[in-house]
Amino acid sequence: MYNLSKVKNMQIIWSNKKLQRIYEDDTYNPKGYHPRVIDGFVDTVAFMEDKTTTQEIRALKRLHYEKLEAPYKNNEHSVRIWVAWRRLIFIPTEKWNFKIIDIIDLDNHTYRPKK
Repeated sequence: MYNLSKVKNMQIIWSNKKLQRIYEDDTYNPKGYHPRVIDGFVDTVAFMEDKTTTQEIRALKRLHYEKLEAPYKNNEHSVRIWVAWRRLIFIPTEKWNFKIIDIIDLDNHTYRPKK
């Protein structure tokens, strides 16, 4: 029998297989993503994977961790990839004492001041 309480780090699952390939394959260079965006994405996911709670991710203020509102309806959250105003969209969950982050999307979001 496994002792699941000893799991220390976030478990990453991938709804977006393209992003999984970007993360796992150093030689993969998809069109539409600048190399600096890919580096920022890989660094951010590695940082998240190393943490044990979403509170630890939230503590790094430069990531601008936030729960997304409409039109998002499935408990999506996001962190900012510091390069080119990209944000990584994910769903945090906890199942059987595992802390899981489901990577959904990397979008080009413009943070504009409200008028």
